Amino acid sequence: MKITFAIAAAVLAMGTAVAAPVKYNIDPNHTYPSLETDHFGGLSVWRGKFNKSSGSVVLDTAAGSGTVDVKVDTSSLDMGHDKLNDHVKSDAAMLDVAKYPDATYTGKLTKFVGGKPTEVDGTLTLHGVTKPVTLKLKQIGAGKGMKGEQRVGYVATTTVKRTDFGMRCHCCDAMRFGMRQSDGVPEVMKSVREQMRQGADHIKIMMSGGVASPYDPLDSLQFSPDEVAAAVQEAKAFGRYVCAHAYSPEAMQRAAHGGVRVIEHGNLIDDKTARLMAEKGMFMVANLVAYYAMRERAAEYGMTSDQLAKNDLVIGGGLKSLEICKRAGVEVGYGTDLLGALQVEESREFILRSEVLSPIEIIRQATTIGAKIVRQEGKIGTLKAGAYADLIVIDGDPLKNLGLFQEQGKHLSAIMKGGKFHKNRLN
Repeated sequence: MKITFAIAAAVLAMGTAVAAPVKYNIDPNHTYPSLETDHFGGLSVWRGKFNKSSGSVVLDTAAGSGTVDVKVDTSSLDMGHDKLNDHVKSDAAMLDVAKYPDATYTGKLTKFVGGKPTEVDGTLTLHGVTKPVTLKLKQIGAGKGMKGEQRVGYVATTTVKRTDFGMRCHCCDAMRFGMRQSDGVPEVMKSVREQMRQGADHIKIMMSGGVASPYDPLDSLQFSPDEVAAAVQEAKAFGRYVCAHAYSPEAMQRAAHGGVRVIEHGNLIDDKTARLMAEKGMFMVANLVAYYAMRERAAEYGMTSDQLAKNDLVIGGGLKSLEICKRAGVEVGYGTDLLGALQVEESREFILRSEVLSPIEIIRQATTIGAKIVRQEGKIGTLKAGAYADLIVIDGDPLKNLGLFQEQGKHLSAIMKGGKFHKNRLN
């Protein structure tokens, strides 16, 4: 998240020489702090400005010192779109202006060059959290106003992590703060440790190319054996585990030999690789529906011919991968890999898998096996004393009709999470 203060400050000097130190009052008619934040890991950028701010700047050029105090009315944010305004301002995971109506910055002017400050060392209070933040300063003007008052203008910028201030957007944070490019063992170790400190429950590494990736072929190998081993070592040291994005047998085998616990996707798996995974007690999380949904909406999402070719290849291997894993004894979890508008297709995965698996096998993949994968056995995916009360009540028998999971919950009489009903039409 990038925050910019374009500060216009004035002191009524009426044309006389201004003695130091001087207190400049921030001009609310010319000061509009701006906000820029990535969305979907940088696929898009949200920008807006705050229309109400106040405060002061005290500047002593002779002594090379001064202070900055700024107060921003968070409810005055304008992103240029009503629905986006409502989301950013009202969501408890974002600004939550009802609870946190103000953002403040207080600091000291530092690093004077030619009598002008170039930085501010201070603290930013945002979303109820206070953190040390340094602003970079650039003077954009100075002189007298129409009434003879002394004026000075600065642009002050800083970039902070939303998560540092307790603002969490699941779609954005997962892609922005949960991703790093790491080359070499030291960088891999550092990246894993950083993710552990941010609270990650597991580490996912990219072992091969991807379908939607524009430049990498599916069979490319993207981490060396030493890098894989380093990631696993650091995750295990923290009591966590590593899963790997992988499509080709070579990528999966390298992951297996390096100690990876879970393979994600795995569409092109072969019998040899499946047997290796079974020997090591590994899991696979398959996802089929994303590829069908992307093919059906390829034009809408601007998929290239190369991407579509890769997509067709993994569709061809998807159902086969489920059969191969079943023969080898590899337990497979339920995944979809759907993002954004495609998430309405989540439960279609049940129908696709039913071409090669029985309803009870698929339901177990989505419940008990999923619990094993995330190390929550006995807590989720089960109905028993001491487990989380996460459950659904279905109008019918899904063992006879998996279509009951379709139509956005039409056939669900009740949805309970953590013991609380989110839907209940039971008598």
